[in-house]
Amino acid sequence: MRYAVLIAALLLGPSALASDYVALRNLAAQTSLKASDARALSGSALPLEGRETARFLRKGEEFDQTALQPRAVLERNQLVQLRFRKGSLDITTEGRVLERAALGARVQVMNLASRTIVTGQVVSASIVAVD
Repeated sequence: MRYAVLIAALLLGPSALASDYVALRNLAAQTSLKASDARALSGSALPLEGRETARFLRKGEEFDQTALQPRAVLERNQLVQLRFRKGSLDITTEGRVLERAALGARVQVMNLASRTIVTGQVVSASIVAVD
């Protein structure tokens, strides 16, 4: 892994290892970010709102977009409504989320009526659309 970073730095120049932000306080993993949590180091840095940390960040630590992930709207074991729609057929039932997921992400859900595991897309904080 060290060699991959070194090769990237040599081929792409110093910008390959450049950080976008610096943490202004200790940030635990899965912390929803606000503008006051970090300072942008470059003018091209994206806004932090709607994102969360993917790992622990120490105060003063520089980090880039790889340390961030979309904010999760579903938590593990949360009850949700499963919806299946095809043409005029519309089936709705209750399910339990098996993993954390952000809006628009694909997630596995256990159908509580049949105990089968299905995969769907997160539509809102309480609805998963099943394929």
